[in-house]
Amino acid sequence: MSKQGRLGWIVAGVLGVAWLGSRVEPDIPEVQPPRASSMSHPAEPVPGIFPPAPPSARLPAQDPRPRAPALPSQRPERLYATANVRLRAGPSTSAAIVWTVPKGEAVQSRARDGEWHEVSVLSHDGWIRGDFLSRSRPAIQEEPAVRSAPAAPFVRQVPARPSGSPLRDPYVGTCDCPYDLMRNGRRCGGRSAYDRPGGRSPQCYF
Repeated sequence: MSKQGRLGWIVAGVLGVAWLGSRVEPDIPEVQPPRASSMSHPAEPVPGIFPPAPPSARLPAQDPRPRAPALPSQRPERLYATANVRLRAGPSTSAAIVWTVPKGEAVQSRARDGEWHEVSVLSHDGWIRGDFLSRSRPAIQEEPAVRSAPAAPFVRQVPARPSGSPLRDPYVGTCDCPYDLMRNGRRCGGRSAYDRPGGRSPQCYF
């Protein structure tokens, strides 16, 4: 083969290689997403994706109705009965009587319903009006013990007789003294031995 023939084949080969290279798609480098920096920046919306919701929209829904402030629970209070008061089953004078609390007894007030106190005393629970309760213990005056005096022995009182009065009660049928009686019931008088001279002299008067 001549020199010109070889040159022709070389030129044809180079053209063929160039034509084949034009049919191959170029290698496009993959685009990497930008890395988040250490500094906080608001997120930018990405085309085709919904934008992020604002921070206020992510908070939980709140009840628009105003709330009443919570009332503190009543602490138990130590009170004292100012009189012998009835402990009732409910806050009413028509409620059943549970017990009678003696004056000066300590009670534990746990709750209130108007002027009534729900109390606990010893092993009883019930209600007492606040009029009969006090924060201080009332003074309790002790009654003195009554001692019975020993009974005096019975002494028969004999009335004193004036001078010249009869010494004794009249006898019947003796006539020793003028005030004695005869059997017929009459007074002896001057017929008595007391009035007879020279006879017996009985003691007839004081």
